[in-house]
Amino acid sequence: VMTFKESLYKDLPIFLNINELADKHDLIIRGVEYLQVDCSVDKNIIDSANAKQTSSYDREGVFVRQVKLFVKLSDVEKPVEDEQLFIDGEMYIVKNVSENIGMLEIDLERNDY
Repeated sequence: VMTFKESLYKDLPIFLNINELADKHDLIIRGVEYLQVDCSVDKNIIDSANAKQTSSYDREGVFVRQVKLFVKLSDVEKPVEDEQLFIDGEMYIVKNVSENIGMLEIDLERNDY
């Protein structure tokens, strides 16, 4: 009999199904290129604590863009906070990394002008 956790691991490919929830992206983590990785990039982050979109302008006119990246732990090296991570050539700073049932949830930020 398969445990609940084992069934979740088995279903990871469904969560990152390229035709449904995920896309293929080129990632660079610690200088290592991961080409055409199945992952989900959520650019519509809502801060539930403040009930507002977290992308905003600061006093200097810099637009802070926040995204979440979901990727299988087995597909990439786990990044650490405050290091650079590139998605399709765009540089982001890692703000938080959490791991759950074989999936990495990575909070990223970048400044736009």
